[in-house]
Amino acid sequence: PPGTTRLFVTTGSTYGVVWGTDVYTTDSDLSTAAVHAGVLRPGERGIVRVTLVDSLNVAFTGTQRNGVGSEDYG
Repeated sequence: PPGTTRLFVTTGSTYGVVWGTDVYTTDSDLSTAAVHAGVLRPGERGIVRVTLVDSLNVAFTGTQRNGVGSEDYG
């Protein structure tokens, strides 16, 4: 449910597919979204906090950041 927070251990990557900016779709690659968001660098291992949100009123707009291009969704 919205507001739920989980911690994940992952290694930053630039190779996965990501939709959105700052708020990402649930099928976005977590390790790539972490690099796009500036939380991890490529190859850096760390803990990423993910908080679920109600996506009904979210515009998933793609951008280019930190060497990763994200896509528009919807």
